[in-house]
Amino acid sequence: MKFCRHIWNFLSVALAVFSPASLMAQPTGSTLYVADGWQRSGSVYEAAASLEPRFINPDGRVHSIAFRDTDIFFVNANRNFIYRTGGCSAEVIYTHKTFVRDIAFDSTGTLHFSEASGGAGDGKIFTLDVESGDVSTVVTVSLDDVGGFWAGNFAFDPNDTLYLSSGNRRPAMLMRHDPSGFIQVYRSEDPIMGFVFTDSDTLFFADHAQDIRQLDNFTTETRAYHAPNATWLTDVGFAGGLTFRQDPDIDGDGQGDWCDCDDGFMGAQENGADCGGSCGGTCPSCVPVLVTGGNAQNVDVVFVPDNDYAGNFARFRNDVRNLIMGSFMKEATLKANACQFNFYLFETQGDYVGPCQTYSVPSNLYTTGNCPKDQTAIVFTGNDRACASGIGSGLFSVGAAQASVMIHESGHATFELFDEYCSNGSCDGNYNEATGRQSNVYHSAASCKANSTTPNSCWNFCPETVCSDTTTNLANWGTTLADCQKWANDVGVDASKCVQEPTRVCAPNWRAKYSGPKTCDPTWTNLATCQTWATAHGLGTNRCEPHATLANRFCYDDIQPACVDGGDGWWKADRTAAPNFCTMAGGSVFEPDCAARVAELLAPGGVCDGLVNTASSGAPAPAPPLAVLLELTYDGVDFDVDRMEIVRNYPPRFFPQEARFRLALKETEGEVAFEMTLGDPRIRHVFATETEGPMKRLIEPASTTLLLPFDPGVLLLTIVDQERDAEVLSSDLGGAFAGYCSAFPDDQACPPD
Repeated sequence: MKFCRHIWNFLSVALAVFSPASLMAQPTGSTLYVADGWQRSGSVYEAAASLEPRFINPDGRVHSIAFRDTDIFFVNANRNFIYRTGGCSAEVIYTHKTFVRDIAFDSTGTLHFSEASGGAGDGKIFTLDVESGDVSTVVTVSLDDVGGFWAGNFAFDPNDTLYLSSGNRRPAMLMRHDPSGFIQVYRSEDPIMGFVFTDSDTLFFADHAQDIRQLDNFTTETRAYHAPNATWLTDVGFAGGLTFRQDPDIDGDGQGDWCDCDDGFMGAQENGADCGGSCGGTCPSCVPVLVTGGNAQNVDVVFVPDNDYAGNFARFRNDVRNLIMGSFMKEATLKANACQFNFYLFETQGDYVGPCQTYSVPSNLYTTGNCPKDQTAIVFTGNDRACASGIGSGLFSVGAAQASVMIHESGHATFELFDEYCSNGSCDGNYNEATGRQSNVYHSAASCKANSTTPNSCWNFCPETVCSDTTTNLANWGTTLADCQKWANDVGVDASKCVQEPTRVCAPNWRAKYSGPKTCDPTWTNLATCQTWATAHGLGTNRCEPHATLANRFCYDDIQPACVDGGDGWWKADRTAAPNFCTMAGGSVFEPDCAARVAELLAPGGVCDGLVNTASSGAPAPAPPLAVLLELTYDGVDFDVDRMEIVRNYPPRFFPQEARFRLALKETEGEVAFEMTLGDPRIRHVFATETEGPMKRLIEPASTTLLLPFDPGVLLLTIVDQERDAEVLSSDLGGAFAGYCSAFPDDQACPPD
């Protein structure tokens, strides 16, 4: 018989507050546990600063407790069962013919139990082989030997000498068993209920009220603990190495996450949210971790293990749980909107090679794996730097302990927030000012003051010029005017903007750390054509260079000015000061402008009451819609289609509004059915570490994976490079849809034969 709904409640429940204690005889490395027999759903409590329930037995009271290894054994003195638990569920390991009053282990690890009827008849003590279930009678307790009454309480000292107590009687006796019978060794004015020895001369007992008493040498009784809010303390025990955990109660229903099988969250002993492990059953291929709503209306985040986990999926599950709890369930704005996010994990390994060199997710992740796609995070365990794969891809890597990276990348991937850092005199982040919505970065002081939620906090975080004094080189161009001018000429910017001041040198603040992205027009077949284009765009011609791999092809190494609005620089109002500064500058929270954007975007999705969306209709979730799965490669000139597949899955809830490329799905007559922007897939954003600032990296060629909404009327995919006003991809979708209908001819979207 098993009770799978037994609860580990790891909330700090202040049922009883203990007075200071002096447990000089407490075994080293052990913890004191007690039982309160009054509680109808009995608990095993840890006697800490407050009584903290470590196990709750919904099946009834807990009167007696005993410990072996990492297991708890307990009984309800008014039932016939002996229970054992080592995790979420408790099982009945033995059913006796009458009530089981007490249990205890001897020094060999053999379990003993008692039956007794007070003053109505003799009692007995038995041994139970826990593995085989065999029972033997070892002692018969004659009432004539124990003063005419015995409630069944007993224990063994370290030498396996048997002792009895008279239980809930005043005065109470403690008796030792020897060849001549039972001999009284101590008398107390208060009841002696369950007791335990810590050495041959010291024991602790519960007084059937609010005290745990310590008895030394069978002569000196002192109060060890006092629990003013307890009612019937009935037993006491010491144990070490138990696997109790202080897990939270994510849905606030009184059941700790460890064993709650209807909270939509993957507790520590589950293999997924409410599936596998202690909850039983099998989890789906895309394993839910925290699910609060349907895929169509929620933002879905999927975690994939890097191959450095080497198949250790238990560790991976634990790391994913910690990442979620340290980011979405911790940052105030995200936590307030937690009901609009779902989290999943996929137990097939991907591959991330850092920083930013390789991203590889399982090929079936979005198909037979059935994982939705808003954000996909490859989780790694090594020392690589985390990295984002480009605007619009929703793909990024994150270290197992990098919860702040989760928040930062969600800012990019889901809420289209821009970077707020300017590292070491080089503004090498992803900057833009959003239009028609809340922005977190601004082209000018005037724009910041007009549009920020906290205009009085506006400041120039990425100035038009950056200065280096004569002792500290803050940029990569040196500390003298000549150094600055040489650097400017080398990178093709205006050397006349280098300025010598009395104690410092100032240079134009360009993206000096990041070489790229490169513009490689297919019409630039010689150096002159590239230089002509550069001159027409007011750019230095010395940045034209041969293509890295293609013959007769030239590129412009596109170092763009970081500050573009009349020399006013980039501005923001969010903080960059430790300890709690904006995540888009490398911190751990969304500051006011970022938070306003998040709230603005999520507002149509409803209002959260904890994990419950108050706008939810409660209707069944719709079936996954048709979507087109695309894998594209960009080499700096054109996009190539590596994979085009029609699937049933949920496209992302949000798509980027501002980026270099514009992607369109078009119907037969050329009308646009769907449109989005896409960042340059070659540009990778490398996250900061304690010793290195953030940076960009150019990977060429580079791939990206997209999942887009699809309708049978859509026949054409196009991508336009908005900077060059050139179409860089045109691909027919008809063949992909025909292939889908060939595989799934009964799909309602497919035409009849």
